[in-house]
Amino acid sequence: MKVLLALALSFYGLVLSGQEVISLRPKLGRMIDRSPEGEVAFARRKKVCEELWRRADSLAADERALLAECEDPAMEFDGYFDVLGPGCSWYCGGGLDTLTASSELK
Repeated sequence: MKVLLALALSFYGLVLSGQEVISLRPKLGRMIDRSPEGEVAFARRKKVCEELWRRADSLAADERALLAECEDPAMEFDGYFDVLGPGCSWYCGGGLDTLTASSELK
């Protein structure tokens, strides 16, 4: 019984001396407004940009102005509904750098 009482008191002491629980209150930054119409417009614009990128070395002056509009970071997304955008993630950039084994097969 004394052991249970001592255990209960020590647990009570741990609870009282623990860290304070912090409540997070996130704030909404901005809404991402995506629509079927926007997806169609994105696909058209992406197709034009891909054609301009393909012919980048032989563009006329007015086409170069259109190519400048294709430098919008949103155009680097694979699809209209992508949320991460281009670039490397842990899966391509943070993999193993050393491979070891404790034994090997013949």
